[in-house]
Amino acid sequence: MNKKKLGAAGEDFAENYLALNKFRILKKNFRTRFGEIDIIAFKDNTVFFFEVKTRKSNIYGFAEEAINRLKKNKIINTALRYINENKTLGGFNMNFSLIAIQIEAGEINIKIIPMN
Repeated sequence: MNKKKLGAAGEDFAENYLALNKFRILKKNFRTRFGEIDIIAFKDNTVFFFEVKTRKSNIYGFAEEAINRLKKNKIINTALRYINENKTLGGFNMNFSLIAIQIEAGEINIKIIPMN
């Protein structure tokens, strides 16, 4: 499976996981000139901005290691653009998190990790 297909599969796993946990998906792959947010969802008066990282092994590091300060800033700027375009969401809390997906030996492990 190439990198693009792995990423798309990971986003599908993440979307299903969020739906099973009662998140309402607002938007997938929201793009601006600032960057992209993989999944924007809503739950418990909070708008969640998720970056999804999928790994088949840890040979290139863990998914959570792929989010650096520059990537976080791009996500924040993109999220602000989304809120500006969807003003009704402006009064809600915002959460920025990583969905780390590890696929090994036919098992899929999903973790939500807050971006601090």
